[in-house]
Amino acid sequence: MSTKSDSESEHGVGKEQVVANLPAGISNDAVDLEAIGYKPVLTRPFGLIESFASSFCAMNFIGVTRTLLYIGLATGGPAAMWSSSLIHIVGSTITAAVLAEICSALPLSGSIYIWASEAAGAAYGRLAGFMVAWWACTAWISFVASNSQAPAQFLLSLMTIFDYDFPSGLDASSTTYRGVLFAVSLGCMWIALGLNYLPPKWFAMTFRVTVALLLIDFFLLSTSSYFPRVFFDWTKKVHDLAPNRRQPLVRLPLRKGGLHWT
Repeated sequence: MSTKSDSESEHGVGKEQVVANLPAGISNDAVDLEAIGYKPVLTRPFGLIESFASSFCAMNFIGVTRTLLYIGLATGGPAAMWSSSLIHIVGSTITAAVLAEICSALPLSGSIYIWASEAAGAAYGRLAGFMVAWWACTAWISFVASNSQAPAQFLLSLMTIFDYDFPSGLDASSTTYRGVLFAVSLGCMWIALGLNYLPPKWFAMTFRVTVALLLIDFFLLSTSSYFPRVFFDWTKKVHDLAPNRRQPLVRLPLRKGGLHWT
């Protein structure tokens, strides 16, 4: 009387039968998974553009481009921006190379805390994994707020560039400014959160549109030949409400038609 294996008795199929149904070259792990009812299938619906946009545009399209512009120009100017960008490129390339190497060595369906735990070894793996997981969770929560406030601050700061003064000034000590900044930031946040509720079949198209908008935005900010002044026309209604308008701390050079780089 023959005996059945554990997988055959539980699932009604033997390992030999599974091996016969699998194509050549399948590893033993895939055979074991198939024996218990899992079929190893790897589907990659995203192409090069979508894969790039899923990580890059999530951080740069909403917040980082704006932050780079208004903080970089205010603190150092174009020369400091370009020199800092070169250093940033080198550091980002090193980080990407490290992540590519560890992802290839540990192709896990998890997050960076798993890779950190494995890289730290058996002695400190649990501690390293906890620290990285806590940092990642806290960082992604704060990113929602920072990526929403950065474009809001940028939009409001453009009012001074185009000679539209904000009542009581664009200063954190102003209650009016803080209220408007909060409202604009909240609107940016809801736009960003709303994208996460799109149907999965729209993800690829969303990533492509995001890349297109990022390139258009970069081109417009680089050439500075056009900007929708109509967006700031509403400030004319409150322009006369601030007789003692403050002068901006930094006034960028302005030519007819928009900004220009110096």
